[in-house]
Amino acid sequence: MSSIDSAGRAEQEAEPLLITGCYRSGTTLVEKILNMHPNVTVASQPFPVLYFLFKERFNQTRGIHRRYPLDHLFGENAYSAKDFSSFLDTYELPAAGLGEFRARMQAYTEGLWTPEILDHLADLEPGTFLELRDQLNRRISWLFSSGTDKYVGGKEVLVEEYAQPLTKRGTRVVIVIRDPRAMIASLNFRELDNLTGELRPVLYSLRAWRKSVALAITAVARGALILRYEDVVRELESTLSRLTDYLDLKAFAENAFDQGIVDQHGRPWGGNSSFTRQHGISRQTLNAWRERLPETVLAFIESVCQPEMNLLGYPLETEAEERQEVLLSYRDPFPVTHREFPANYSGEAERLAAERHRLELLQHGKLDADEQRRWFISSECWYALRSAAE
Repeated sequence: MSSIDSAGRAEQEAEPLLITGCYRSGTTLVEKILNMHPNVTVASQPFPVLYFLFKERFNQTRGIHRRYPLDHLFGENAYSAKDFSSFLDTYELPAAGLGEFRARMQAYTEGLWTPEILDHLADLEPGTFLELRDQLNRRISWLFSSGTDKYVGGKEVLVEEYAQPLTKRGTRVVIVIRDPRAMIASLNFRELDNLTGELRPVLYSLRAWRKSVALAITAVARGALILRYEDVVRELESTLSRLTDYLDLKAFAENAFDQGIVDQHGRPWGGNSSFTRQHGISRQTLNAWRERLPETVLAFIESVCQPEMNLLGYPLETEAEERQEVLLSYRDPFPVTHREFPANYSGEAERLAAERHRLELLQHGKLDADEQRRWFISSECWYALRSAAE
């Protein structure tokens, strides 16, 4: 099936693809790898505002007020995944909303994104999330496609909440997960500007990481694919096979990455490491966290994320006594500069108590479906973590 774009060019309809995960988890690397396949075009954060805007509109319809529309979901009890999925099916963004979308896209400056799309937003038509997503994906095709694509899509961080409803409606979704110790080292102990903005509290980012894991577990049952960043760089060949099998594509050429990675414009891509410039797919910073994380931060990460780390095969390095102690008195060892957070977000007594209670629930708790969602984001995640703990 083909259609005609705004400049009168014939185009082949391609299937939608989304790459997502927590920030600093390797989503950009996977995006660049997939974009080098001759039958895939993936742009980097081509329209992040669309995800923010629809989640904001959903929150408004339910009288929900949150710091971020794409929050970490820990303790969320104001709505269910079914509620959000139904909203995406039925809510149509009107013409006035499109004006807001265009204005906010013009003002967007954060992250590794695709500003070229700004020249192609004038003639968008009102519609549901999927209808607008499809219109925007066609614009990605106009910008970057070679005309042989089976898939066209984008990479967006922190939008894992969209994974389940999108897979249900035929979108292929790849969720990238990275060792949380490496993620925190990259976010909060970086040496280079990685375009993630001001320092966030460690606990907030760890809860965002757990959200990513929980929603990945949930979405896999509905057709998504989980990739660990460490497997991408250590076992590239088998990872490429998993990707092409999942997308039903022919294998990458044997020499596809011999000259490194190129971006959507065909230019050499030097990576976006927080520590060093690198060429191609490198293991160079895999264990950078060992040298950069203070002992208290390491113990805190492993205490807060222990169940998920066990499930995903990330071995712990601290003793149980250290992990228990740090949940009583933790403080971030740096000033939180992000204006949206209180200075002692991570060490506030009520939050630390909630983290201790969450671990106790996994050991001894019996929760109904609402409580499973409140403490573990989905029932699928609750049962997976319980099984891993046994």
